[in-house]
Amino acid sequence: MQRITFVLFVVSLWLEADPTSLGLLKKTSKEPKPSGYGMRPRGVPFIHGGLYATGVNFSCFTGSKIIPFSYVNDDYCDCPDGSDEPGERSFT
Repeated sequence: MQRITFVLFVVSLWLEADPTSLGLLKKTSKEPKPSGYGMRPRGVPFIHGGLYATGVNFSCFTGSKIIPFSYVNDDYCDCPDGSDEPGERSFT
């Protein structure tokens, strides 16, 4: 019983010292993440980073439309195939 109390005490001290250490803060930023291809939008796996290489324009995967890159991952589906909203299942 004393060991459990001690462990709980140590964990509580650890959380007070660094609340991010266990990932307790939410990730709410939609800022791009750095990758080997430059910055990639949130929700894009590393292996698909090249498809979202930042630039002035973004070409939808079907090739049917070219939009400004600032429209990528803006919570509005601009491409008919939903490729401008990575990680959003409702658009695919």
